[in-house]
Amino acid sequence: MKRKRKNNRNPPPRDVTPKSCVMCGKLKGHTDSFLTNFIRKVDLITSVHVMIPNCASMPMEITSALQVQNLVVEKLPLHALLSPHLIRNYLKSGSFCALSLSDDQESQDKVVLLPNGYLCLSLSEETYSRLGLPGKISRISRGNKIGTGKKYEVRIPLLDESYQVNSKKYRNLLAKIKERMENQLFDFAIRFTPNENSKFTIQTLEARFTAGCYQASLKSARVESQTTCDLHIPRIDWRAVEGAKQPVQYANCNDVQEWLGAELLGLTTPIDESFACSMTCPAPPVQSPHVVHTATRGGLVHPECVLGAVQTLSSLLSTADCKIPYACVTALSPTDSPLSRGTLPACSHLDHAVSPTYYSLIVFPGQRYWLFSNSSP
Repeated sequence: MKRKRKNNRNPPPRDVTPKSCVMCGKLKGHTDSFLTNFIRKVDLITSVHVMIPNCASMPMEITSALQVQNLVVEKLPLHALLSPHLIRNYLKSGSFCALSLSDDQESQDKVVLLPNGYLCLSLSEETYSRLGLPGKISRISRGNKIGTGKKYEVRIPLLDESYQVNSKKYRNLLAKIKERMENQLFDFAIRFTPNENSKFTIQTLEARFTAGCYQASLKSARVESQTTCDLHIPRIDWRAVEGAKQPVQYANCNDVQEWLGAELLGLTTPIDESFACSMTCPAPPVQSPHVVHTATRGGLVHPECVLGAVQTLSSLLSTADCKIPYACVTALSPTDSPLSRGTLPACSHLDHAVSPTYYSLIVFPGQRYWLFSNSSP
């Protein structure tokens, strides 16, 4: 008897919800640790949050480390970002990152140029058909019947040998973008850190765009600090990770992560009596007299800035008279765009199929840490 074959013509859409995992480790200096390499590889960061319990004010070293400055260029055609001069003297001579800015993230076309040389485009079906470059449908658009339309992903390795500025592939790429995206203008936030021997800086790039009659200006990201009094925080021990024998007097790491997310959004502190939130501090709670928060928003943050803040916190918590139980650092990438998942290339951005859109780091005394991320480290 022949078995009937199941009809798999319309399989259910794949679950692309970010999965979270936790890793426990110990810092091993500033150059060879896993954590240092992980932070340096996550190079598309638009927001950083630092939270320190039992601390009345944020240390000046943390605030200084999170001070970032970007070049904002308005109404720039894409081909101007891909000029031979910019690729030779900026993309190849330092850490260069550009992200298009828009209010409507879902419906508008998006562009990101990563330090590894990958040009990543998130395009509407109309733009994708008109441009004629090879790509694929966005993972977010697969099986999605609700929304503003399908989105397509295009990834181009500009630093690959086949895309040298004098090659045929590069000339064809530039010609297609000039001809078929001529009327599309983007506002870009650009981050550039030159190599030691480079004579080009973010100021020379600003001058070049200005000379080309584009509106370009250096802008600092917003750094906001606030202090909350008498806040309940979870009692945490770095050994209380998932799968380990957890002492009952410490909170579970998964509950701590959920609480951190609520704290990041300000849900743990009611705004008024009409505000209701079911989130409570994981048991057992401890009352902290002061909890200081600092957030950097509105710019592209260099991974070295995050690393500097982490190293400062690790040194602070290692002092003998420190009464801070732990400190939290959260770095966020854009999550409201199809660029968040599936567009960033594996093996070039990170060694994962999916690059993380966030990670949270809890630093403990003794250089111990927990690392939460929505992709496997």
